[in-house]
Amino acid sequence: DKPITAQIEGFDWSQSDGKDQLTASHVLLISPPMAKLAPGQKQVVRLKIPPSGQVEGSYRLVVSELPSPQPPEQRNVRMLVQFSVPVFASTTPKRTANPKPATESKLEWDAHVKDGALTVSVHNSGFRRAKVVGLHVNTPEGEKQGLTNELFYYVLAGSTRQWTVSAPELKAGNQIEIIGRNATDDSAIQTSVQIAP
Repeated sequence: DKPITAQIEGFDWSQSDGKDQLTASHVLLISPPMAKLAPGQKQVVRLKIPPSGQVEGSYRLVVSELPSPQPPEQRNVRMLVQFSVPVFASTTPKRTANPKPATESKLEWDAHVKDGALTVSVHNSGFRRAKVVGLHVNTPEGEKQGLTNELFYYVLAGSTRQWTVSAPELKAGNQIEIIGRNATDDSAIQTSVQIAP
């Protein structure tokens, strides 16, 4: 085992057209931005983020192992590690008589069919992310149709995501039930939607 050098970068995280978008952040400050680690060593990384207001700020830390110099006679193929960590920041709301905080997520669902494919979309009109897990639909015939093979998806505040699956048996006007869980606040997702053309 040898020491490694890791680069730590901060990105503003948004979602557009159902896809994640990362842009270099000028507000997420990281210390240290670079670290040299011996085998078994740990590194504390400190973050500084300005207040985001009512809407939760979404960021990602990307940690990349940098290649170490090698003599020409020892050069070979090396696998370098890179991983991404989500970071969320929001201003803590004042306590009120309302049992639901102003920062909660609010999911609005829609579905339509075209050429034998079902597209389910969700828009988060709330102020906080939703971490959607175990998402599937129940058809009018009682069949269970999974929407994704991924373990979970984030739907950021103010963003929309969608999933498309083959469903030749479904038609416009059919009623489907969307089932899953929002792991952010551990709430159930269970809503009935009429399929649009």
